[in-house]
Amino acid sequence: MAKKKSTSKKKNTVRKKSDTFKRAKKFLSTRTPAQKILLIGMVVLVIATLSLFFPSGGAESGDTITFFYSVQTANGGLPESGNLTVVLGGGRLIPGVESALLGSSVGDKISIRVLPKDGYGEKNLSLVAKQFRYISLPLTTEAVKSYIEEILGDTPLGYGVDIKLPGTHWKTTVGSISGDTVNITHHLVNGSLYYIFNYPYSLKVIDVTDDGYIVENLAKVGNPIQLDGRLGYIEDIDDTFIYTDFNHPMAGETLLFDLEILDIEEALNEEVQ
Repeated sequence: MAKKKSTSKKKNTVRKKSDTFKRAKKFLSTRTPAQKILLIGMVVLVIATLSLFFPSGGAESGDTITFFYSVQTANGGLPESGNLTVVLGGGRLIPGVESALLGSSVGDKISIRVLPKDGYGEKNLSLVAKQFRYISLPLTTEAVKSYIEEILGDTPLGYGVDIKLPGTHWKTTVGSISGDTVNITHHLVNGSLYYIFNYPYSLKVIDVTDDGYIVENLAKVGNPIQLDGRLGYIEDIDDTFIYTDFNHPMAGETLLFDLEILDIEEALNEEVQ
């Protein structure tokens, strides 16, 4: 549960402050210069002391805050912007932004520079994986006879019989049969595109040799890829490898944020506890 910070008594508050100021001015006008200096010093001391124990209002941990943000890297890359509503202290913000929002008020505009240690951390090179850009596929593979018979169903097993292997998108036929082993012949067409089950990118046959097929992974820089539940992006491609980065895209970057506070809702006591 949350409540809006009240502004319903704003006019009365302004009027009371004005009356208080007039009375204070009249009081000071009857004092000697030395007394005025002493009184002003005492007031400053009291205000400074109170501020230590009763800090001024503003967004606190547990408050729900809505703000506009725009962010980019220090070199102008990865621009992003939008509105975001979060609970401060809820773990959804990077430390640099969280600390900037604490103590803020509606209407505040804040510009901050966030180093990697207060952002998404330094880039972890162990999270950069590589795979071969070109893959060799054999002309024939071996399979267990009972498995092939299960796939064929009512079709009798025999040399040259067409078979649809799960996860492949090219023609395959039964080759030689020896005991419990069946040789499967793969018929890929040079220049054609194919897909493999659970593989996110298409493969293009670029050469056919006596030993098999050479296929190229057609992934592009910036393409997303998931591995073991982690999301990564193709970072680079050279003549041999495709490099996938599973770090956050802004890891290792110094970030420039512009923030504007749109709304703050105080947490009730039971929420904070």
